[in-house]
Amino acid sequence: MGNKMRASVLYNVGDVRYEMVDIPEITDTQVLVNVKYVGICGSDLPRSMVSGLSGNTKYPLILGHEFSGEVVKIGEKVKHINVGDRVAVAPLVPCGKM
Repeated sequence: MGNKMRASVLYNVGDVRYEMVDIPEITDTQVLVNVKYVGICGSDLPRSMVSGLSGNTKYPLILGHEFSGEVVKIGEKVKHINVGDRVAVAPLVPCGKM
Protein backbone atom coordinates (compact mmCIF):
# COMPACT_ATOMS: atom_id res chain seq x y z
CA MET A 1 0.00 0.00 0.00
CA GLY A 2 2.97 2.31 0.40
CA ASN A 3 3.26 5.22 2.80
CA LYS A 4 1.19 7.81 0.87
CA MET A 5 -2.50 8.20 0.02
CA ARG A 6 -4.57 10.55 -2.12
CA ALA A 7 -6.74 13.10 -0.32
CA SER A 8 -8.86 16.18 -0.93
CA VAL A 9 -7.34 18.67 1.49
CA LEU A 10 -9.07 21.90 2.51
CA TYR A 11 -6.51 24.64 3.24
CA ASN A 12 -8.94 27.57 3.47
CA VAL A 13 -12.34 28.63 2.12
CA GLY A 14 -12.31 27.80 -1.59
CA ASP A 15 -8.81 26.29 -1.44
CA VAL A 16 -9.25 22.53 -1.90
CA ARG A 17 -6.33 20.52 -3.28
CA TYR A 18 -6.22 16.89 -4.40
CA GLU A 19 -2.79 15.67 -3.35
CA MET A 20 -0.65 12.90 -1.89
CA VAL A 21 -0.41 12.88 1.93
CA ASP A 22 1.18 10.56 4.49
CA ILE A 23 -0.87 7.56 5.60
CA PRO A 24 -1.64 8.10 9.30
CA GLU A 25 -0.29 5.88 12.06
CA ILE A 26 -2.94 4.17 14.18
CA THR A 27 -3.17 3.66 17.94
CA ASP A 28 -4.03 0.44 19.79
CA THR A 29 -7.76 1.28 19.59
CA GLN A 30 -7.96 2.35 15.93
CA VAL A 31 -8.19 0.72 12.51
CA LEU A 32 -6.76 1.82 9.18
CA VAL A 33 -9.17 1.66 6.24
CA ASN A 34 -8.15 1.68 2.58
CA VAL A 35 -10.96 3.90 1.31
CA LYS A 36 -12.64 2.63 -1.86
CA TYR A 37 -15.55 5.11 -2.09
CA VAL A 38 -16.07 8.51 -0.46
CA GLY A 39 -18.72 11.19 -0.71
CA ILE A 40 -18.74 14.90 -0.08
CA CYS A 41 -21.90 15.63 1.91
CA GLY A 42 -23.95 18.75 2.56
CA SER A 43 -21.93 19.71 5.64
CA ASP A 44 -18.69 19.71 3.63
CA LEU A 45 -19.88 22.26 1.06
CA PRO A 46 -20.47 25.31 3.32
CA ARG A 47 -17.22 24.84 5.24
CA SER A 48 -15.31 24.33 1.98
CA MET A 49 -16.74 27.14 -0.11
CA VAL A 50 -18.60 29.64 2.12
CA SER A 51 -18.17 29.86 5.89
CA GLY A 52 -14.97 27.99 6.68
CA LEU A 53 -14.30 25.80 9.70
CA SER A 54 -15.90 26.15 13.11
CA GLY A 55 -15.13 25.07 16.66
CA ASN A 56 -11.78 23.43 17.32
CA THR A 57 -11.31 22.25 13.72
CA LYS A 58 -8.14 23.57 12.12
CA TYR A 59 -6.70 23.77 8.61
CA PRO A 60 -5.59 21.78 6.75
CA LEU A 61 -8.54 19.34 6.87
CA ILE A 62 -8.95 16.16 4.82
CA LEU A 63 -12.49 16.14 3.40
CA GLY A 64 -14.79 13.16 3.03
CA HIS A 65 -16.06 11.74 6.31
CA GLU A 66 -18.65 9.41 4.72
CA PHE A 67 -16.79 6.48 3.19
CA SER A 68 -16.44 2.74 2.74
CA GLY A 69 -13.46 0.52 2.20
CA GLU A 70 -11.37 -2.38 3.45
CA VAL A 71 -9.63 -2.69 6.82
CA VAL A 72 -5.88 -3.01 6.20
CA LYS A 73 -4.52 -2.70 9.76
CA ILE A 74 -5.93 -3.00 13.28
CA GLY A 75 -4.68 -1.84 16.67
CA GLU A 76 -3.79 -4.41 19.33
CA LYS A 77 -6.90 -3.68 21.44
CA VAL A 78 -9.39 -3.77 18.55
CA LYS A 79 -12.02 -6.53 18.84
CA HIS A 80 -14.68 -7.67 16.36
CA ILE A 81 -12.95 -6.13 13.31
CA ASN A 82 -10.38 -7.97 11.23
CA VAL A 83 -7.95 -7.11 8.46
CA GLY A 84 -9.81 -7.68 5.20
CA ASP A 85 -13.24 -6.70 6.57
CA ARG A 86 -15.27 -4.40 4.35
CA VAL A 87 -16.67 -1.47 6.30
CA ALA A 88 -18.93 1.54 5.86
CA VAL A 89 -18.16 4.35 8.27
CA ALA A 90 -20.76 6.49 10.05
CA PRO A 91 -18.43 8.91 11.87
CA LEU A 92 -21.15 10.70 13.84
CA VAL A 93 -22.54 7.50 15.38
CA PRO A 94 -20.09 6.46 18.13
CA CYS A 95 -20.12 2.95 19.57
CA GLY A 96 -19.37 4.25 23.06
CA LYS A 97 -16.38 1.94 23.44
CA MET A 98 -12.69 2.75 23.38
